[in-house]
Amino acid sequence: MRGFRFLLGAMVLAAGAGCTARQLARDTDQFRVAVCDLYTEQAIDNLIRARTYQVYVHLGYRDILAQTTDDVAGTLGASTGLSRDTGPVEGIMRTVTSGFVAGGSSGRQRQLSFHADPVVDRPDVYELYAAFAHDPGLFVESYDPPRCPVHVHRKRDHKHYWVPCEAGPAFQALVMRTAFQPAPAAAQSPAYDVKVEQVVEVRVVGPDDKSGRAGLATVVLKVSPPVPNGDGTLLLDIPGGTTLRAEVLPLTPGLPGAGELGKAVGVSTEYVLVQYRPAVAGIEPGRLAGLGGRVFSFQWPKVTAPGGPTASEKLQSDVERIRAGSGARPGLRR
Repeated sequence: MRGFRFLLGAMVLAAGAGCTARQLARDTDQFRVAVCDLYTEQAIDNLIRARTYQVYVHLGYRDILAQTTDDVAGTLGASTGLSRDTGPVEGIMRTVTSGFVAGGSSGRQRQLSFHADPVVDRPDVYELYAAFAHDPGLFVESYDPPRCPVHVHRKRDHKHYWVPCEAGPAFQALVMRTAFQPAPAAAQSPAYDVKVEQVVEVRVVGPDDKSGRAGLATVVLKVSPPVPNGDGTLLLDIPGGTTLRAEVLPLTPGLPGAGELGKAVGVSTEYVLVQYRPAVAGIEPGRLAGLGGRVFSFQWPKVTAPGGPTASEKLQSDVERIRAGSGARPGLRR
């Protein structure tokens, strides 16, 4: 009987060890997600600060340690007793008692520790943040929530800040480039540089429209060079330092006003269909001819090859090459 009790206790402890292993795996995954969030939130906060001309500091995380500590204590015991009592008639009564006692306690502590050092020797990191934050095609600031697909969105002080969906690869490259040094230039998906050659057709929804589209202008533009026909975003540089942001829609055969201009989705075309509100943008459709800008295609971005090494990367490479050469023996030099 005693052997059975000890076997039962061993089985209970073994089951607890298995649960601990599975919990440890879940904790490790949660810590990994927490580390990814550290880098993402730092990038978003620095972009907002750079956009609003506040001081921002990039931190380099190191010695990241995720630790889970389990404290388990258990007791297991058995007791046996024999008592003999003498009754009033000189009778003898024997009582045999036995008992089984098991108990335990456990505790768990989860800790995520790291060192964060301000990056002060890489000015290119801060230049990357500033350039990204002030590019309206990559980072948008508005009092209204986004009305287009977004990659990352945050609200700060009654304003909305977001990275458009088409700029997702550029945001990933920014985080990877600033978080890990030195890092190679990641492939990006920039826009197609275009110039509006002609305003082909304009249709504006009248003020009596009850569907909420009053004042919305649908415009067919002829641009050069050609771009893929499909959904996207058009950014035009307006004289005076402002930017027109218009939604690009597929110009396919059968649409009103498309005529022979419509093409299949994905096919290269010189004609794009855009929609925007002239009253909000501050420029009428007839004045768009001659303006330059960029077209971001959601499905067919213009992927470019990674650029060459930066000045800091070249310097690091030269230092490493000098260090490697300094260890060579003079007698082996030819």
